[in-house]
Amino acid sequence: MQSPPRRHAGIALLAAALTLISGLVGLSLSPTAAAADPTARNPYAWPFSSDSIWNMPVGSGATFADPNFFQPPNGYGTDSNPIVMAPSSPLRPVHTHAWPARCHQSGDASSGVSLPIPDDYVVAPGDGSWEGKMPNLAGGALLADGRTIREFNYLSRCDAGGPASLTGDGLRSTLDLYGNGRPSSFFGGHGGSGLSGVGGSIRRGELTGVAPIRHVTKLTVDMSRWGTREADRNAYQWPAYAADSNNTGQNYGVNARGYTPILKMGSLLSIPGWVDINSLGLETGPARKLAEAWQNYGSYVVDNSGFDTGWGQNLLNVEHGVKAEMAAAGINMSTYSNSGWSDTAWNRDMNRLFDQLHHVTNNGPGSIGGGGTPRVALAPPFGEPALLSGGSIGARPSSGRSGYWMVAQKGAVYAFGAAPYLGNAPVRDANAVDIEATSGGDGYWVVDTAGRVFAFGTARWHGNATPLSAGESVTSLSRTRSGNGYWMFTTKGRVLTFGDATHFGDMAGKPLNGPIRDSVTTSRGDGYYMVASDGGTFAFGAAAFHGSMGGKRLNAPVQSLVPDPDGDGYYMVASDGGVFAFSAPFRGSLGDLRLNKPVSGMVSYGNGYLLVAADGGAFVFSDKPFDGSLGSNPPPSPVVAVTVLG
Repeated sequence: MQSPPRRHAGIALLAAALTLISGLVGLSLSPTAAAADPTARNPYAWPFSSDSIWNMPVGSGATFADPNFFQPPNGYGTDSNPIVMAPSSPLRPVHTHAWPARCHQSGDASSGVSLPIPDDYVVAPGDGSWEGKMPNLAGGALLADGRTIREFNYLSRCDAGGPASLTGDGLRSTLDLYGNGRPSSFFGGHGGSGLSGVGGSIRRGELTGVAPIRHVTKLTVDMSRWGTREADRNAYQWPAYAADSNNTGQNYGVNARGYTPILKMGSLLSIPGWVDINSLGLETGPARKLAEAWQNYGSYVVDNSGFDTGWGQNLLNVEHGVKAEMAAAGINMSTYSNSGWSDTAWNRDMNRLFDQLHHVTNNGPGSIGGGGTPRVALAPPFGEPALLSGGSIGARPSSGRSGYWMVAQKGAVYAFGAAPYLGNAPVRDANAVDIEATSGGDGYWVVDTAGRVFAFGTARWHGNATPLSAGESVTSLSRTRSGNGYWMFTTKGRVLTFGDATHFGDMAGKPLNGPIRDSVTTSRGDGYYMVASDGGTFAFGAAAFHGSMGGKRLNAPVQSLVPDPDGDGYYMVASDGGVFAFSAPFRGSLGDLRLNKPVSGMVSYGNGYLLVAADGGAFVFSDKPFDGSLGSNPPPSPVVAVTVLG
């Protein structure tokens, strides 16, 4: 049965009032656009019960006190949480050694425990998420029963396929994936509080993806400046089980100056509802996502970064890999610099957010989030558990490289992820219009509006277009399956063949309501589609027609058409970001949201698609990872097309 075209931002997982979607640091979206509440959730990505401390929103009854945050002396950073949700992975032994050693050491003792860990899962210094010598590395691994999480801290695994290592007593209690998110007995992964290493962690894709963050987060705070003591001991409150220890160098509040510190281990922090997030002047999209999450859900203090020999920073607790993911988006989450802090956009945004964070003074077991009416809907019921993509998060071994290239109008090529940069196209009196990757991902073609083709890497040149008619220009290029030929498509609907490309027909001489904007071949190379700016779709050869937008009212012209993953349907995207699905699963769109620059291209990507805007922003609607964008540094000429590693 044919699926009707769909174009509704509300049914996609679209964040309300974001300034960042899929890593677009400079993108500005309408603050009035609302995200639809999901009807089910994946427990591997969104664990614990809806009334868990990690999922309960802040309530209307919350009362607040100001902890007087200011610029930490050594800036901001991350506390990495290894989270391994791969219960069917092979069991690997876990060894122990003395703190602060990392990686497996000769003579390490066996912990007597083995955990299911994918062989490509690595947590090591230099892997993009390490913060100096002292990341707590609190996290957990889902056991083979698919329900029990074994918590730990100080986990490292420095060689793919090698043994995992913990420091000292790093093997901790267990949690129920579907339970309330508190350890079955003292103590969870976080040594400072005894709370869970899995709960509250900002997961991969949550800062750079499309959906809002819909859970409580957690912070490692410099408690030497903002922590308080009671009865001559470091103070803690529910839901924490402890407050570090009273060893020299760990006393709370010893570095407080000119104010009375009020925070305890386990304190819930939130941005009060009276704060207008739109007025904070945030410069980065991920900070906007955090602002919304901290206003709706808040963040628990779970560990201490204020030891005399420690960080002197405030740290976001993020899943292992998030820091590298953000770096690919152009944001360094670590603002430490030469025994001080760097005045970066991220540092400034963190100051703006921490300045608004308040202690929820009445958070407790009978009033989680302060009680009253929750600000947002509770977490939906659990759906079927589904492995997450990307070996770096341990959900399943990586199925291969990911990456993509963008080409700008003046021929500059930008490579992301594992896509290799192989050169720019020397266009002169015409504009680049399309880029096409080889099947092996080790080459690409760039074509300009005059039909001149530039081949790079292993891509072979098979000829340029013959002189075009008046008012006609080349609009796209598609390679054959062998790579020994390609098709060019023109604005007037002509198809030009080169090498072993077969001509299956075209629209030459036929009336069109709008120029041809894009074309794509079938997965077997035995046909192709063309789409016009009015949404009219034309199928040739074995390409099956599933419908079009021709004759229908559009808010913006159609830019691209791509097949769905199984080849039995296709998607279109308009320049305003609206996506239309025909016999294909709808993955989301940017329709009804205000963009800085129009969408200029679309390409099949994993189980969905990737959109690119003229300013180089990348929008991922797929199970494949976001590998970066130009959103924070738009190119001199607009981006016109994108292609991905095969």
